[in-house]
Amino acid sequence: MNWRIIVGLVFLIGGMSILYPLLTATNPQKMSSNPLMAEVGCGIWMTVGIFLIIKGLKGKNN
Repeated sequence: MNWRIIVGLVFLIGGMSILYPLLTATNPQKMSSNPLMAEVGCGIWMTVGIFLIIKGLKGKNN
């Protein structure tokens, strides 16, 4: 395991841990604003995490 895999896992788990409560909010009217931008941001962090994991796995094979 190299640093790209570890950082990628941290980004992926962090994005999922923030996204899950946003998607399962029982009362979205309690939120001060629309959570759409937060959901997009979590998606971007999860995408970066997956990218780093793939790069780390490919770099390990060479």
